[in-house]
Amino acid sequence: MKGKLNRKTLKRLALHILFVLAAACSPTSGTQPSLTAVSLPEESSVLSSSGDSYEIEAWVSDPNPARDEQVFVYGSLIRNGVRVGGMMMQAYWPDEKQAPGIPGCNVLVIYGAGGCILEASEFPVGEYVPVRVQFEYYGKTYSGETGFIPQ
Repeated sequence: MKGKLNRKTLKRLALHILFVLAAACSPTSGTQPSLTAVSLPEESSVLSSSGDSYEIEAWVSDPNPARDEQVFVYGSLIRNGVRVGGMMMQAYWPDEKQAPGIPGCNVLVIYGAGGCILEASEFPVGEYVPVRVQFEYYGKTYSGETGFIPQ
């Protein structure tokens, strides 16, 4: 069957393309320069270093959800204007059932953002619920905060 690729060859080709894309997205150096914090508006923070700048975005699907709604919490780490993926995002919020320092959500960042789901009914009506998102990237920790008020 000249001109046709068999299933095994297609799998190998797809795997090869995946490795090439992953290598192309990898940083050129394994070390990251030291960072300096810069003040920014709420829900976003920028850290810069010699040549690289990092921005953390954290947001919710609805800042004032009804009690019976779910709240989607999202976070992104942006390096030099490009959303970074392939790392873990942790999210922390007040939870009496959760041990201190343990994230309520631990999710893989794909397509440049991580996301977690919270139930608005688990929090007091009218009280702000702070949510901190955190990323570990090349040995450094980056975090940002957002939140919501259940109605």
